[in-house]
Amino acid sequence: MIRRRFFTPFNACILPTLFVFACFQISNYSQILEMIQQQSHDSIGTTQVKRITDNSYSYPSSLKSSKVTDYSWTGNHWIPPPGVPTFTPSQMRGYFSQRNVLFIGDSLGRRSYATMFGVMNATDWRNVDVNAINSSSVIDVNKGQHKGREGEEVCSNKERQIFKSKSTFYGNLCRDLPALNSTTGTPHNGHDDKLGREIGGDSPLLSHSDSSKKGKFDYIRLDCFSEIHDYFSGVGRQRKSRPSSTKIVEDYDLIVISAGIWDIIEQRKCPKMYNSAIRDPLELLNMTLSVLQAISSPKLQIAFRTVGFSEGSSASSWKMVKGTNDFFDCMHNQTSQEDMEHTDFATTSNLTLVDWGTVISRRSENEERISGDTKPHYGLEARLLFAQQLMHSLILANEQI
Repeated sequence: MIRRRFFTPFNACILPTLFVFACFQISNYSQILEMIQQQSHDSIGTTQVKRITDNSYSYPSSLKSSKVTDYSWTGNHWIPPPGVPTFTPSQMRGYFSQRNVLFIGDSLGRRSYATMFGVMNATDWRNVDVNAINSSSVIDVNKGQHKGREGEEVCSNKERQIFKSKSTFYGNLCRDLPALNSTTGTPHNGHDDKLGREIGGDSPLLSHSDSSKKGKFDYIRLDCFSEIHDYFSGVGRQRKSRPSSTKIVEDYDLIVISAGIWDIIEQRKCPKMYNSAIRDPLELLNMTLSVLQAISSPKLQIAFRTVGFSEGSSASSWKMVKGTNDFFDCMHNQTSQEDMEHTDFATTSNLTLVDWGTVISRRSENEERISGDTKPHYGLEARLLFAQQLMHSLILANEQI
């Protein structure tokens, strides 16, 4: 029988005292986590389930031992750690076309999502046009959908759960990534892509063995931790008008969370967490991470991106980045201890850290900032860094199973 494990402020890893007390302000918070845990357990069943992975490729030791935060900068060009490749469009397409992915987040998350989709669907992967991955028509898609702007893209696939939720999730997008042609591996406009066929595309390095994966690549907008927490907890004012999170996650095996800056610079616009007066961003962050860990499973991986920086937010952003890392450190330490004590149980939580905030911090202040069109937004290089780190983190997570 599978034993569910998730880190909460109530067990051995102790978060800041204020957070522990804050959790008890919600009278049924521990019961909510237990309920989420049990529902996730029930959806997995009582037999041991192996995470989706492919062990047919021998990863280089340099990648196995690399850290996702060990990126350096030359000007605005980021450089991967030694031994870690810069993942190509064909590698990204080969990986994500074999998974079903849902991005959830604010406008920074939407822009990263759109840039990644543009990279993977470029007509020439050796010469990806800047406008195809950076123009406002690409990265600001559906920016004004909730205001009734005409001509925006809408999710029209009736088989998607998020199609059924378009009245209450604004800015939702549903797209598909076709599988690569196993012969050519990549669109090349006359160029041979030997490298793409050897280490990218549908090679074992980036493949998932589950044939049911069909390349869903979707997005819904939730700006604040309170919204994400309440949605996946099954509580809140819109729980009856939206498909349940249990239904939503049936469409996906990977959810990518990109949020946090609103909780720092636009908190007054964030709805309050259900049945709680908690407003401290760090407390909201930790409660959200607890819920995400509880719903993750061998069948559902959740990748969580650390927050970026905006003008005047440096101290608060660093507090959130550190808090996220502390949560993951505690979670891993607890899991390692339980693995030693209960070797007959399967570890089933599947939460992955993408520490973009630490790396982008060096290009976030004053004249060093890779600026976007607004103070919280970043330019193209920062979004490409996120795509690289996401791939890096997902591969490492699968390798460590």
